Amino acid sequence: MQFKMPKLDTATHDLLSRMNNVNGLNRAMDEISELNGKKSESEEQYKHDVLSLLQGIEKNTGGIADLVRFVHSSNEKQDQVIELLSEMMIIIAAKTKEEAETKFQKALGKIQSLGTTVESVQTLIGLLNTVYNSVQPLLNNMSI
Repeated sequence: MQFKMPKLDTATHDLLSRMNNVNGLNRAMDEISELNGKKSESEEQYKHDVLSLLQGIEKNTGGIADLVRFVHSSNEKQDQVIELLSEMMIIIAAKTKEEAETKFQKALGKIQSLGTTVESVQTLIGLLNTVYNSVQPLLNNMSI
């Protein structure tokens, strides 16, 4: 037994064709919407990363102005402060964590023995911590 499919008239054929086009357009719109969502997420992540970077820069450079003011205002101990800053920077040349720790402790002891104001000690310890924490990732990479 054989079935005969009814022949579609032109109007029905046109209607089916337009429905296929609408379905295709709907799929295209869904794809575009999905791409826009991904683009928006990517842009938000980029903005967040840039903001984090700028906050890090601000945090790392914030103490420089305090340090310059401190060195200029500590007339009687200026040579000692400059020598101490030099010792802090020597931490950068450490080859091992132990060496960095030893240099850190030595500089910390000198800060505490300077006999300056609490604010000055905080500024110097802040700088010392920044230098010490900055060198740590380098030492971690060297030990691998």
